[in-house]
Amino acid sequence: MTFKPRPGAEIENRAYEIWERSGRPEGREDEFWQLAEQELRNEDKSSPPPYSRHFVISLLAAIFFEMLLLWIAGFVLHRFTSY
Repeated sequence: MTFKPRPGAEIENRAYEIWERSGRPEGREDEFWQLAEQELRNEDKSSPPPYSRHFVISLLAAIFFEMLLLWIAGFVLHRFTSY
């Protein structure tokens, strides 16, 4: 399970980043909030969803298991065919 902040907090964090990039002007909070909402909407449309942590761990476990099986097979073949 991945942690995803609640939407309001995500918008607030993005608005704060935009405000900082803009030189921290006073009195434009609504403008930065709307820009943050727009940026987040655009990101949702343009970027594919990230892989879940469970998927990545399962994939790594499968790769490790396959490598282990190949090593065991190589060991057994070497051990029993070298005589």
